[in-house]
Amino acid sequence: MTKPLFREDAYLRRAEAEVLAHTSEGGIVLDQSIFYPTGGGQPGDNGVLHWDDESMAIATAIKVEGETIILVPAE
Repeated sequence: MTKPLFREDAYLRRAEAEVLAHTSEGGIVLDQSIFYPTGGGQPGDNGVLHWDDESMAIATAIKVEGETIILVPAE
């Protein structure tokens, strides 16, 4: 389950999170997320994950299995 931080503050631009899992397709599951997932005709958010001196572009976010949000890398 991913805590949906975007519900508490739709303008939040940064938050710390822990990686809980990854999918066989390369998606990333975090314990909490500011990325709004695709749904109801609304496109999912895109952006960038940063850690240490690294970063990864996120193409979109999708919701699966209840409240789990998967972040889909751009590459």
